[in-house]
Amino acid sequence: MNVSLFSQSLAVIFFGLIVGITVYLCSKIDLKLRLKVLALMVFSALVLSIILVYLTAWLTQSGNELPNNLWLMAFPFSFSLFILPAILLAHRYIKKHTPPKKSRKKIVEEHVTKTAYLVAFSSLNVILGLAFMLLAVNGYYHYYPTLNTVFNIGTPRTLVLSGENKVVLQYSTNESSANKSSIESAIYNNDPTTSKGKLYGLDIPGKVSKFKTRGGWLYVPSIAFNSTSLVKLPVLVMLPGSPGIADNMMFGAGLNTALSQLAATHHGITPLVYVADDNGSTFNDTECVNSSKGNVETYLTVDVPNYIKSHFNVSDNPANWAIGGISMGGTCAVMLTLANPNVYHYFVDLGGEQGPTFNAGSPEITTKILFNGSVNEYNLHQPIYLLAKNKYKGMGGFFGNGTGDILSVTSGIALLYNTTKNDGFDVVHETVNGDHTFNTWSKLVKESLPWISNRIGATECTETVVCQ
Repeated sequence: MNVSLFSQSLAVIFFGLIVGITVYLCSKIDLKLRLKVLALMVFSALVLSIILVYLTAWLTQSGNELPNNLWLMAFPFSFSLFILPAILLAHRYIKKHTPPKKSRKKIVEEHVTKTAYLVAFSSLNVILGLAFMLLAVNGYYHYYPTLNTVFNIGTPRTLVLSGENKVVLQYSTNESSANKSSIESAIYNNDPTTSKGKLYGLDIPGKVSKFKTRGGWLYVPSIAFNSTSLVKLPVLVMLPGSPGIADNMMFGAGLNTALSQLAATHHGITPLVYVADDNGSTFNDTECVNSSKGNVETYLTVDVPNYIKSHFNVSDNPANWAIGGISMGGTCAVMLTLANPNVYHYFVDLGGEQGPTFNAGSPEITTKILFNGSVNEYNLHQPIYLLAKNKYKGMGGFFGNGTGDILSVTSGIALLYNTTKNDGFDVVHETVNGDHTFNTWSKLVKESLPWISNRIGATECTETVVCQ
């Protein structure tokens, strides 16, 4: 069950089966009609594929975030739907225009048998076509990494703080300020550890917010287990997009790998990182605010920080706390930092919008659904409004997007970067080649992690040009 759904070999196997069965079924169409019938089937499948794309865009209200080649992903499925009707109609046409050479009883028996196995093979091809489409779309979004996550069973997660098997982090009270001093420079010794940290499953309950979440992930740096180094680590909270789960951020966007690489070059030091669930369910677009979708802002600014501070010996200084994410998670990070500067001083916005927007809808729709029609509440969760209204000190963030990202992202990030920069924030904006996909976010996670780790006081800057 722990089969990787991102495997190209799996996609090739599915596609090979679809092609093989399709060729076999199409061979059952009479030779005289084959070219005409196939041409009609291809045309019909293309039309249906395009209809499916537009229907998906309409239902999800996120057409600008759909794969550009979604129609091509859907084509095998669309084509498979027309094979059986085409075969049966062709057989009926031939039967009607060809005198019978066998007895009626024999013809009926052969027709029943032939129809049975044609239906069976055609049904199998439809299932394979649908599976291939879902596999291709899943590969684009990196939503479900394995079959375990699809069925929510057997997920390989070692739970932290379960029973008596507790992880205790030992740190001193060393304070650090962004870019001037860090834990790394303070505790470096002649025998530093360079091993990667440990990953645990940690589901922080919504004690105050009552928000019901799915599984989260906690990354504990190896420096936490070095008894000679007693320091309070900074904290980085990371968020997936919508639709999304914590696995998308940790594995799809490569955060786990990036953390291990950072630890390997910084004596086992990284921030303590918690990947939280900001959705609660698959298609629950919360935008990280308190609404009928769940009290997510309270969860991320009260429940999560309080739990981490009470269970782990980490810094309680907001200057050592950051929140970040991809897509909607990036939008949330900027908004939550500006709206709650007493909790977070830094953010990481990778592919986020200008502000909370419900299912890519208009401000009016967002205000109605997420803020119960309150324009004032809507404004108080829009970063541009907050920047104009409030004065901030000692704040900063990392903005990142792809060159081919969607317009609402590129324009929103450019506006937020320029505004925060003019307001004296410690900010950087990096653009990499790519679209609104996990390939782009993986690059940006790798680029942003050394920067944010330095700014919240964990490590020195050495990896990237942007970390200066």
